[in-house]
Amino acid sequence: MPGNEEQVPVPQVTDKRPKILGLLPKNAQARVLGGIALLMVLVMTFSGRKAPQKRPENRPATAQATIDPNQARIQEYRARIEDQARQLAIEEAQLAQTKQVLGVRPAGPTGAAPPPASPSSAGLLLAERPAQPEKNWIELDRQKREYQGLYASNIALTYRQSRDAAHNDRGENKPKAQAETEVSEDSAGDETAKSGGKLSKGHRIFEGTVLETVLTNRLDSSFSGPVNCMVTTDIYARDHRTLLIPQGTRVLGEVRKLESMGEQRLAVTFHRLIMADGYSVSLDQFKGLNQIGETGLRDQVNHHYLQIFGVSVAIGAIAGLARANAGEGVDVSGIDAYEQGVSNSLARTSLHILDRYLNVLPTFTIREGHRIKVYLSQDLMLPAYGEHPVADQ
Repeated sequence: MPGNEEQVPVPQVTDKRPKILGLLPKNAQARVLGGIALLMVLVMTFSGRKAPQKRPENRPATAQATIDPNQARIQEYRARIEDQARQLAIEEAQLAQTKQVLGVRPAGPTGAAPPPASPSSAGLLLAERPAQPEKNWIELDRQKREYQGLYASNIALTYRQSRDAAHNDRGENKPKAQAETEVSEDSAGDETAKSGGKLSKGHRIFEGTVLETVLTNRLDSSFSGPVNCMVTTDIYARDHRTLLIPQGTRVLGEVRKLESMGEQRLAVTFHRLIMADGYSVSLDQFKGLNQIGETGLRDQVNHHYLQIFGVSVAIGAIAGLARANAGEGVDVSGIDAYEQGVSNSLARTSLHILDRYLNVLPTFTIREGHRIKVYLSQDLMLPAYGEHPVADQ
C-alpha cells in the first residue's frame, strides 16, 4: 500500500567541478575598489583638515602689554610740537602787548594825540622782558614734516627750496641791481657746471638700432621676473668717434609669464639703461630679439610629456576598472548595484582630479650667457659718454 512504503533517503549533492588555481573569488574586485575608494576618502579627509588653532593662553594680569616700538617716538614728537605751540602762543601774546605799549594811542577828547612815550620809558619797558630768540621757521617746518612722516606711506619726498625763493630771500636786504646781478651769475654758473665748462650736445640713435647684449640671470616662463643684460659692443654716434653707450652697460627689463599653449618663445621687454658712471636712461619697453631677429627667446623647453602620458595611462586604467565592474543584464542584485555605483563615482572623481594634469603648459628656460638683441623702437637722444653730468652724491 502507498502508506506502507518506506521513504528512500535523498543523496547529498556535492560539487565535483574542478577548481581552477589562481581564480579570484566573485567579490574580490568589488572589495578592491571599495578599499581604494576608502583610501582616497581618508587621504582627502586628512590632507584637507586644517591644523587646530591654538587657544590664547590665559596670561596673568600683571603681564605687560606689547608696546609698539614707534609709539615712544610718536609721543616724543607730539610733546615737542605741543611745547612749541605753547611757546609760540606766549611769544605772540608778548609781541601783542609790546605793540600795544609802544604803539600810537587813540586821540583824546580834544582831538590831539597824546605825546609819544619817551625813549627812557620805552627802554624801561623793553628791559623788563627778556629778549626772545629769533624763531627758526625752517627747523619748525622740518619737525612738522618729521611728525607727518610717521603717518605717511613708504614714499620718500624731499622738500627743497626753489631757486626763485632762494634768490628772493637773498635779495630782500640787498639792492635790486645787486640781486639781479647775482641771479644772472648763479644761472650762468649752473649751466657751465652741468656741461663741465661747455654746453653738451645730444646725439641721436635712430630707430631700428640693435644693442648686442648677453643675459646675466636665468629666466623661467613659470613666473614673471626681472631681466638683467650687459652690453657687449660699443655704440658710437654717426661720426663713428663719439662713444655713446660703452661695453658693460646694464640693460634692465622684465620677462612675461607664459599664458597659453600656442606660445613658442618667451617675450622680453626692456625699460632702463644704466651706464658704468651712474648715468641712466629710461627706455620705452624696447623688445628683446634672438640672434636671427625673431621677437622672443627660446633656449630649453620642457613639454612634460612623461607626466602627460603617465596621467593618461592612469585615467585609462581607472576607466577600465569601472567598466569591468559594471553589471550586465536586467536582473541586478543590490550588492551589484552598490558596487557599480561606487566604481562609477570613484572613476568620475579620479578623472576629474587627473584631468588638470593633462593641460600643462610647457616650461621655457633661458640660461645665463644667452645672447639677446635689444631693438630700439624709437629714436634715443644721448650725450657723449665723456660729457655726462656728475651724479648727486
